[in-house]
Amino acid sequence: GCSFVIVNSGVKAFKGQNEITKTLYNTRVAECRIGSALVARRLHIHLSRTVSSPGQMYNMAKAGGQVSSVRELHDRMLSVLGPNEEISFDEAVSELGLSVVEVRNRFFLGMEFADPRFKIGKRLRHVFSEAARVDRFRDLLSRDRADLPLVPDAQQERAIIDELGHILSASHTSLRDQYECSCPEVDHLVAYCMDNGSVGSRIT
Repeated sequence: GCSFVIVNSGVKAFKGQNEITKTLYNTRVAECRIGSALVARRLHIHLSRTVSSPGQMYNMAKAGGQVSSVRELHDRMLSVLGPNEEISFDEAVSELGLSVVEVRNRFFLGMEFADPRFKIGKRLRHVFSEAARVDRFRDLLSRDRADLPLVPDAQQERAIIDELGHILSASHTSLRDQYECSCPEVDHLVAYCMDNGSVGSRIT
């Protein structure tokens, strides 16, 4: 009873060719890497020197029996990471107890950054809330969870579609505000779709 519509905003990022876009992209990757190492250390998930990505942190936490889902890790992360927490390179080196060279090579891949502070709070909150949204979206589509009917009636089907739309819109809000990778033209297009009958809309 619904369709996915993919619309080109007409805006080109030229990731890899445009130096500004490339730098912003690489900075977000670095923020996720160093943020994961710091959170893993704060939650005692594993030795900080072995954690270098959000996915690796989750896999280690799950394998160690510390969490059973992405949502659980997300909730635990909130207890040790401020919503707008930022950290400098020197602060990261100090908290991790590693050498400058090791931190630079392991988490920053030898790159130089113009901004002296890294937005680890915003970036990791997006990554893990987005992963939880993906899990829920998959469950809604496959209906393999006990709280979803295998053959929904029309009212239940509508509720599922509405929730799928809500997940898409929540994803865009997080991408725009937490990961900061949208742009005014895309935000306008998302709002236009929502104003004209879409149950949910996001950048992709």
